Amino acid sequence: ITISPYVEQVVATLARETWLIPNAIRPQFFLPPTVFPRAMEAPRLINVGVISPIKRQLELLELFMRLRATSEFNVTFVGKTDRHDAYSCKFVDLLHKANTLHGGFDHINSVSAENLIGLFDASDALVHFSHEESFGLIFAEALARNLPVFASDVGAIREISEDVPNCQIFERNDFERLASAIRRWIHAREYVVPRPNTPNTVVESRYSPHTVAGMHLEAYQEILRNFRQ
Repeated sequence: ITISPYVEQVVATLARETWLIPNAIRPQFFLPPTVFPRAMEAPRLINVGVISPIKRQLELLELFMRLRATSEFNVTFVGKTDRHDAYSCKFVDLLHKANTLHGGFDHINSVSAENLIGLFDASDALVHFSHEESFGLIFAEALARNLPVFASDVGAIREISEDVPNCQIFERNDFERLASAIRRWIHAREYVVPRPNTPNTVVESRYSPHTVAGMHLEAYQEILRNFRQ
């Protein structure tokens, strides 16, 4: 069982047969929102993931610091750091510098699913610019909350975002186009457009636990039929 076309391609030479079944989104991500962005405040961007070279928070922080020269916004990073890891240490040091120069940069080491939902609902956009993904679950969870997203074209990002509005996807190393898109989005005040008060039905139809469980059941039934032949 593979969770994305990307993974399916990686294991194609190792398996006689594969079944493409995505990760399921936790059911609480499909509950109605109880927190909303404050329209009069500067927009808040959020990034979620373990602080690491794969998730590229250090590069994003450098990009955000450049953008702050001409744009007003705040950023929340959510992800574990490791004080023994050089990349994590550089991120923490640069975050301190960013707050000294500009302010408005927050870091939360870890959160529960419920608190993450609250952070998504209180934010105005997710920036998810990983170098690599097997699927893109955080991306999918943000879309379930109707959060606009700026993302790199890795893993199953393209498949997840199909027919879902407010997704801007870029080549994974095109930081310049990412920066330009975020700047335009802020200056056009696109973040003031109210989001729906109900979870995204397209995302729910594809990635709810019920849907994904049904896909697993179909795969297991096919395996059993083939085994008995």
